[in-house]
Amino acid sequence: MARKREKPRRRSAGTESRERPNAGTGRAEVARVGTTSEGPKVGTGRAEVAQVDGVGERVEGSRPIGREAHDSPWRRCAITRNRRPKEQLLRFVLDPGGRLVEDVASCLPGRGIHVLPDRKRVTALLTRHKMGRDEVDAVLTRLAGALERRLLDGIGLARRTGGCRVGMRECEEWIRRGARPLILMAEDAEGLHERLEPLGAPHGEVEIVRVPGTERLGALWSGRTVVVIAVLHAGVGARIRADAARWWSFTRVEAG
Repeated sequence: MARKREKPRRRSAGTESRERPNAGTGRAEVARVGTTSEGPKVGTGRAEVAQVDGVGERVEGSRPIGREAHDSPWRRCAITRNRRPKEQLLRFVLDPGGRLVEDVASCLPGRGIHVLPDRKRVTALLTRHKMGRDEVDAVLTRLAGALERRLLDGIGLARRTGGCRVGMRECEEWIRRGARPLILMAEDAEGLHERLEPLGAPHGEVEIVRVPGTERLGALWSGRTVVVIAVLHAGVGARIRADAARWWSFTRVEAG
């Protein structure tokens, strides 16, 4: 009687890793593939990769609130070709008619066109897309208002969540306790830097961000006079910091 031939056993292929680029985040996605009796199993993990021009790298000396700096996707300015984290740029999209539309909240569908948040670069982008002088002026005016509203909305969110304190005494108390809140100071306030900065000396530098004036801030607190705010909520603080930088750059800084 002929001996029955045994089937060769399938050897385990182990686990392999291969990288494929993820253009949206500047990272490499790692697929770990292991062979089982049911067939290949695929699980995903992430590998941080070095990028040119600092993309994906944490900037030395930066102090991000909440997510790490390399967690934020980077985009290229359409005018200067410089790369920045996307929350530091202004985003535009094309409407169905091919016209540029500003997207301050970065929520409109379509492929975004990003530009540094100053009037000179925004004007250059709009002119490149064949907008007339009157149209450009209208977009600049809308952008200034939209940036301020978004910034104030973020401060209002911090108030509603209980993640902030108002007034110099509250701010000084939190800093003395060793907390590192984000300090928001009305742009028309004078002489407060000298009181706040020395308090942070034992623990690190106090971060102070300029925001719209006392009248605009007071409207968020039912007419109360508001000059300085300490933001304790990390996630909201990160949003406010980014929005304040864009607002200040666009409305208060003359680009070189």
